[in-house]
Amino acid sequence: MSIKENISIPVYNYNECYVFIPTEMMTHTLEPCRENIPTVDHLSASEILYVNGISDCFRTGLVQFADEDKEEIFTELLKFSEWKSILTNKDIEDLLLNPTMEGLQKIIDIRNPSVFDRIRSIFTRIKENYEDDLSNRVIKIIEARYLEFKRGILKSAIEIKLKDTKKAETSAEEINAIKEQNAILMAQLEEMKKMIMIQTKTPVEEKEIKEPVVPEEKSGGKQPKKK
Repeated sequence: MSIKENISIPVYNYNECYVFIPTEMMTHTLEPCRENIPTVDHLSASEILYVNGISDCFRTGLVQFADEDKEEIFTELLKFSEWKSILTNKDIEDLLLNPTMEGLQKIIDIRNPSVFDRIRSIFTRIKENYEDDLSNRVIKIIEARYLEFKRGILKSAIEIKLKDTKKAETSAEEINAIKEQNAILMAQLEEMKKMIMIQTKTPVEEKEIKEPVVPEEKSGGKQPKKK
């Protein structure tokens, strides 16, 4: 069956909020995602075409199709060739927790306020629950970009630098100090080995062994008479 004839296409909500999808027939309500388990509703191909004409919720990743359906829906039904560049919630989490220059630049280049609101919502959740996992530089970049949107600045002036991609970096001085400390400890260990003497046996004193004393026969006594 062609995707255009499909009357039951699953649509998933991975957001921690309600998503309402109005169609020409009814309004579909997708409840919030719970514990990374998305909620789902089913739309027909004609409903998806209608929604795509009045909203960008499919093209921005607000709601998602099943992985096995994505290519056919976007290429044949919606005629959207850039579907592989859509940022899913999982993609956003990875960009925030494992920042790269390319990934952070993707976030900075976003000019759609609703998409950035979704990024900031995910950012806030991670920050509140896993604060140690977020780089301070990533936090500053997201907060700076948020201020730009509040001022109506769609094209960001933020410049991404290589240091923004590293959560923590050990300096050369710290590495050398650790190596030097290890060398000192190894030298001390070798000295301790030389000083430790393991006594394997205790010397036993030899006792003087005396020859047995045989008593001598006394002379001058009476000899027994012979019969």
